[in-house]
Amino acid sequence: MTITTLRWTMGTMLRLGLGNLAAIALYRAKLASGLFGYLTPVRPPVEGDLFSGGPGFEARPATSDTTPSRQATELARGYYRYFSYALHETGSPPDWFRDPFSGGRFDANTRHWSKVHEFEDAGSDIKCIWELSRFDWSVVLARACKASGDAGLIALMNLWAADWLERNPANRGPNWRCAQEASLRLLHVLLAQYLLNKASEAAPALQRFVEEHCRRIAPAMGYGSAQDNNHGTSEAAALYVGGAFLQQFADNGGRVHRDARCWHTIGLKRLEERVERLIALDGSFSQYSTNYHRVLLDTLCNAEFWRRRLRLPAFSASFYGRARAAAEWLYQLLDLRSGHVPNIGANDGAMLFPLCETDYRDFRPTLQLAAALFLDERMFGEGPWDEALHWLELSPAGSTSRPPRSTLLDGGGIVTLRPPRADTWAAIRYPRFRFRPSQADALHMDLWHRGRNVLRDGGTFSYAAEEPWYSYFPGTRSHNTVEFDGEDQMPRIGRFLFAEWLSPDSVSPVSASDDHVEWAGSYTDHRGCRHQRRVSAHGSAWQVEDCIGGFKERAVLRWRLVPGDWQARALSLAAYGIRITIRSESPIRRFELVQGWESLYYMQRSPIPVLEVEFGPGEHSVLTEIRLPE
Repeated sequence: MTITTLRWTMGTMLRLGLGNLAAIALYRAKLASGLFGYLTPVRPPVEGDLFSGGPGFEARPATSDTTPSRQATELARGYYRYFSYALHETGSPPDWFRDPFSGGRFDANTRHWSKVHEFEDAGSDIKCIWELSRFDWSVVLARACKASGDAGLIALMNLWAADWLERNPANRGPNWRCAQEASLRLLHVLLAQYLLNKASEAAPALQRFVEEHCRRIAPAMGYGSAQDNNHGTSEAAALYVGGAFLQQFADNGGRVHRDARCWHTIGLKRLEERVERLIALDGSFSQYSTNYHRVLLDTLCNAEFWRRRLRLPAFSASFYGRARAAAEWLYQLLDLRSGHVPNIGANDGAMLFPLCETDYRDFRPTLQLAAALFLDERMFGEGPWDEALHWLELSPAGSTSRPPRSTLLDGGGIVTLRPPRADTWAAIRYPRFRFRPSQADALHMDLWHRGRNVLRDGGTFSYAAEEPWYSYFPGTRSHNTVEFDGEDQMPRIGRFLFAEWLSPDSVSPVSASDDHVEWAGSYTDHRGCRHQRRVSAHGSAWQVEDCIGGFKERAVLRWRLVPGDWQARALSLAAYGIRITIRSESPIRRFELVQGWESLYYMQRSPIPVLEVEFGPGEHSVLTEIRLPE
């Protein structure tokens, strides 16, 4: 390690916080010492059926035009859609340890979870193993069962669950490695059981399942919270819900009942604390990611639903205030035509609690549910995104037709610009980092027009990717911004860690009038490279002015374009009636349309056209004019 790298590392550690570092160090000491083997011992497999329809089982047909029968039919045939898009044959029951993308297997299921390493198999991504073991399929099958009245689907659910329990005894193997994965599995199973019989009864096997998961989650919560991300909220929600659920059925005064009360109390306290710390007053979330923001909202919705169902005391006023703000934040980044959002920040393909048949990239189901639970209203008119309200029997009292607006969300460094009376909008990412950034995307700009993502973010692809993808997707090259001297805006010092976090030199308020909207911001990186970006729009005509300097050899401005037949002429590109023109008084060293990559779904990548405009050393001002069809 060089002196520079050591300095970067030490500075970053201080930014992460001494308390978090201590929690991580303690967790790793427990791993190394084998203490987790004592705290979470391997136990014999759970026996018996997890799921039951109960004596009051009756069909509740779905109300949307789509039905859960397609997904359920695929599952029954032994096919599963990984990360909501990639259909792979798994068998029925599935092979729980096979990575269908690489064809490899995780053979660590004979070891205690603390002896398994997430990245020990260089050819596979452990998330491809974890995906099936989240048990989201149980929610899909429970919906299909209720929609069709086919109680035989409960037998299929129990067949898969029994096979999983036999091959994954408590605390053994890769599917117990991550406490958050155990948390999501617990929440999915309880939601599926609710759909079947409103959780009015719980078989002994289900009670033991919940108990063992709570015993796995609780000892590692300090580590999950130290990440300052959705691990802490997911694990807290699982203990809160799991503990309260167990108290209904465990013998009062017995060990399980006492432990359940403790888990519930810890989960409540930690959930309130995590929400207060990680969600800013304007709704920004610590992970600076649209998809992880959805994970957060889905988790909070799940916790609030169970609070109501189990008739528990209300959360604090602060909790509800932050939950409402988080919903508002995501709504401001929604494209109303498509229901999609910019692919900003890290994205692991998570879509929790599948209560609707909508596409993974449609964020309206989450927002409709959050509005129902936290605002008692609908954000959207009737549509397939209402299916979650149907299954959870929610009937919001009001509705809102308020459109998103131009807004500055300074808590997490996002600004949205929506010109009046124009079907176009933009989102710009600027560096406001209270928590660790996951991508080098300062001053990235997303542009949308009539539901089409014209200028777009690269996404994530895979956390276990090797080069060149390991560096490409989180790096500056996969964003609509300027790259200096072929390096990322922040140096990479770990798989999930950047050093020398950026901060803005200036951030202007949004300026808006009847026919105009404008914003500007700037930063200087650790090498002295400077970038100021000013974005303005008059109707459907956009201008982006980039002023750059301080670099040594070259600067490359990139515009990552919607796939299509883009035609270049002089310093202009055109497709779909869109024209992009570059103007600069400085010499342009290179104007070239090249192939880049994007990942709209986890473990998926596809080529896209990328415009690269290169400049030599010096101070430069470059204007990008984007004219969209009226």
